[in-house]
Amino acid sequence: MHVRLGFAVAAHLEPEILIVDEVLAVGDAEFQKKCLGKMKSVSTNEGRTVLFVSHNMEAISNLCTRALLIEHGTLTASGLPADMVRLHLKHESTAAAYQRVTPVPTNSSAILHIHVLNQQGQNSAVFDYTEPVSIRFALQLAADAANANLFVTFLDDRKRRIFSCESASLQQECTLTIPGGIFTRGQYSIQAFINVPKVKAIDEVEDACAFSIIDHHSPMAKHGGYDYGSVFVPHQWQ
Repeated sequence: MHVRLGFAVAAHLEPEILIVDEVLAVGDAEFQKKCLGKMKSVSTNEGRTVLFVSHNMEAISNLCTRALLIEHGTLTASGLPADMVRLHLKHESTAAAYQRVTPVPTNSSAILHIHVLNQQGQNSAVFDYTEPVSIRFALQLAADAANANLFVTFLDDRKRRIFSCESASLQQECTLTIPGGIFTRGQYSIQAFINVPKVKAIDEVEDACAFSIIDHHSPMAKHGGYDYGSVFVPHQWQ
């Protein structure tokens, strides 16, 4: 409530410069939507300056006309928001990988490592919405995986399950590719299981391999920060 009151007072005092620091990190979705709408109105309709500090890459992309990248209190780059977002996410590309750190007994099956790859086969944490996203798995297989499959679930930034898929069989190395044009803009991660359906889960990786989807030019991009879901689906109007 303190943040709600503080933002309301600051926004309605009509300052020449409105400084907003991580206001989207608190409050519910409706409050965040109102904040974004007010900041856009102040900067676009009223011609005033908004200094917006945030880790929300999508809000920065849709709201700002210029961005500054700051690391450990030092300005490292400045330019167009899309360029700064890509640079920031590139620095965090190690998040798009999982490496098992605990030893695995030779008689047990396990997921050893996972990498999120772009079209060039490189580890990446940021994709345009038109780009395919590939997930490469390396597994250790033993007798306990005789009837098992690899089950993968994609999560959004609120850790909600978006969709799942499952391999027809298990191999020591396999790659799952999601075509471009499926994910909307936002942050995603995965859960992966080696499991025998309805019997047992042999190994599990929870909420790993974070990656982001950037969208500046889809038919829905004109709606800015409005939450229009996590996936695009083929459809027709008649």
